[in-house]
Amino acid sequence: MKKVTGTYFLWIAIALEVMGAMMLKLSNGFQNFLPTLFIFVFYASSYYVFSKALKTISLSIGYAIWSGAGIFLITLIGAFYWEESIKWNTMFGMILIVGGIGLLNSHDKEKYLSEA
Repeated sequence: MKKVTGTYFLWIAIALEVMGAMMLKLSNGFQNFLPTLFIFVFYASSYYVFSKALKTISLSIGYAIWSGAGIFLITLIGAFYWEESIKWNTMFGMILIVGGIGLLNSHDKEKYLSEA
């Protein structure tokens, strides 16, 4: 059960980090007060929740998934919300990120299954 909890904390931390990154864009270089305030709230919350995830997930695996999933989600949000262009090499990179996250998750599951 601890493993499942760590995974949930990890995905919550990723969502909070992505919201913080969105606020970076909306803050207009810290010119807009409310998005600037939310930057600090979301990033601080993300790190707090990520620390909870690290109680049951190894740092190397957790951090790789956290950063890779964040990059992937921010790229999608940039493309669909802010209409930023995505070129073929960006799409290929995103496919590699998703594949890498899948490989990391399979490695992590094997580790926890062997310890049970």
